[in-house]
Amino acid sequence: MSDANFRSVLEPVVRDAFCQTIDLPIMVADGRTDNAVFPLTVPAKPPMFGSATHASMIAMLDDASRAGFLKRTAAAMPVKERGVSLPASRQPVVTYAPTDKAAPYFRSVERKTEVGMLPFPAVCAAKGELVDVIRWSEPVDLGGRRVSQVTYRFRGVEPLSIVPDKDKARMAEPKEATLPMVLESDGWRVMPR
Repeated sequence: MSDANFRSVLEPVVRDAFCQTIDLPIMVADGRTDNAVFPLTVPAKPPMFGSATHASMIAMLDDASRAGFLKRTAAAMPVKERGVSLPASRQPVVTYAPTDKAAPYFRSVERKTEVGMLPFPAVCAAKGELVDVIRWSEPVDLGGRRVSQVTYRFRGVEPLSIVPDKDKARMAEPKEATLPMVLESDGWRVMPR
């Protein structure tokens, strides 16, 4: 085994290390699929029982719009909430579409849900870069599977311009992490949790 066995598996994990999902109800415009998260369409009105998270997420999106990272559009259109089987109904919504310069920072990331991996809208403060694979344990049998603990180093590169300098410096410093990997017929994979 060599670090090349793990590098291709770790790179997508590390790429999203500096991403935070945007925790808002995702509205799907009539005719679009549930998996399309950008442009992000959200209800124009906050939930009936206001949420501090909702308000802070909308404030962050509006700030990003004023900074030229997102194009904000308010409209009324047929939409339904993502994952809901009810038919679409005309509602006031706000749509946030990343500008060309912001597309690498406002994008979808895969997250595990009860129904499997799904794309979620996210804002990424930087692009995660794999620095190196430090070490891995000798594979052992665990429940009929070959498992190895892989330790790697990563850092944030190409930070979003509005990130404060102290945070840019902190993200640029290499960090160490360890993940369990499982050997499958087509190579090593991150062990599901």
